[in-house]
Amino acid sequence: MNFEKYIDEIAKLIESNINRVNSRNILENAVYHLSSENFFELSLEEYEELSEIVNEISNENNLSAKFPKNYIFDQLVREVIIKSYNLDSRHEEIKLNLKSRFNEFEEILNDGFKEWTYFIPVSGITVDDTIDFGSMIIYPFETFKNEILVCLNNNNISEDSIDYKIIMDYMQNLKPFCFVKLTTSGTKESSKDKALSKVNELLSIFSLYKPPHINGFGIMGDVLPLSSEIIAFFINQDDLNTTRKRTIRVRPFNLSESLEHMKRFHLDYLLSLINKEKLKYVEENLLNAIQWYYESVKREVNFDEEVAESTLDSKEYYEHYTYFKLGVKIINLVSSLESLLVFKKITKNDTMKERFNLIMNFRNNPIYDYSKDFQELYDIRNDIAHSNKSFDLLKFNIEKNTYLLNIFIMNFIEIKLAFDNDSKKSLNSKKQLVNFYNGKNRLKGQFDYMNEFNYDKHNENIFCRIFEKLRKLSCPI
Repeated sequence: MNFEKYIDEIAKLIESNINRVNSRNILENAVYHLSSENFFELSLEEYEELSEIVNEISNENNLSAKFPKNYIFDQLVREVIIKSYNLDSRHEEIKLNLKSRFNEFEEILNDGFKEWTYFIPVSGITVDDTIDFGSMIIYPFETFKNEILVCLNNNNISEDSIDYKIIMDYMQNLKPFCFVKLTTSGTKESSKDKALSKVNELLSIFSLYKPPHINGFGIMGDVLPLSSEIIAFFINQDDLNTTRKRTIRVRPFNLSESLEHMKRFHLDYLLSLINKEKLKYVEENLLNAIQWYYESVKREVNFDEEVAESTLDSKEYYEHYTYFKLGVKIINLVSSLESLLVFKKITKNDTMKERFNLIMNFRNNPIYDYSKDFQELYDIRNDIAHSNKSFDLLKFNIEKNTYLLNIFIMNFIEIKLAFDNDSKKSLNSKKQLVNFYNGKNRLKGQFDYMNEFNYDKHNENIFCRIFEKLRKLSCPI
């Protein structure tokens, strides 16, 4: 790594700081300051100048994939700048020290980049035994506890120590939860973000398989939010750190009992996507759709309909009725749809309806026209996003539309897998997906009945149509 070209610029920043300190001219509005054996602070202009140097270091040496820029900035100040001078240092001495510290800087950065093993507590799910998903393993509480006891022993934390007793006390609050174990690389903060993101992807896939008779469309499984208090164990060699957080118990869903059922509906394929290093266009959009769907279903919305109706259009309405939570659920459903339907900034509503009908009627005969259901969802979404209307929310059936989205995603997965099994055609790129919707990229015999597109006008009851669909497809919801 070539850091020497930055020595002159950084030396000037150091000298400015020395002059301020020696003249007792401390900045009134320092943007960045660090107290150590030496006092170091930066004005806004100096901070921006050093930030630009950090950006160049990060981009030129391909460090952005490994380290957050604020981490590089902090290490540059603490390990290079602060240790390169004292208040009596002169220009040439500072430059010489900077050169020496920069020679060690790469090693300093790499020393902060490690593998960390996380146990992420998850609410809403129980497991009878350990379940191995490759890069992630789900542990029941007792197995998790045994792992932690081994880690404490390896870190020479005895049963008589205060740390041991504190951790065991924390354990008592964790019995309702299972734990996802995974290893990620990076700094403490960047590796933690990666771990939480991976677990969130896993749970979003699980949400597709949630039986309708369990807790409606509430929490299917959730990483305990960082805004509430959780316990996370960051384990790296002889370094054990704990952060104490509080958890909330919810009704659990037994994953072990549903695993075989989930595997029959392409669970292994979806897990393979979250473990891929690089996703193709359609794969990435499919995962986006699943995650938006998950963000919708995991939000629990309970309200008293009589209270809501009696307080409509009043301040009390917004206090009693969780209007915005329901609004977020609906907007997330639309975001899920658009991940697989919209590829241009402007897409006509009729075009989206045609695409929606195409997916919804996969392997379904007679076919149904879902245009009315699609339009209802978009109308209510537009009311929420643009006019803040609330009246129609009471009439809107969120459960019905969540069922529709589940069928839509599962049908799309089956279509994608059908293409993957064909040796001559594929559905990977944006162009291939657009051609599929336009009828230029179809498998032999697929959607032949859609050419005439004569809808069955019988059975107008939406729930009858949906559950007929569920029976035909043995849909996993």
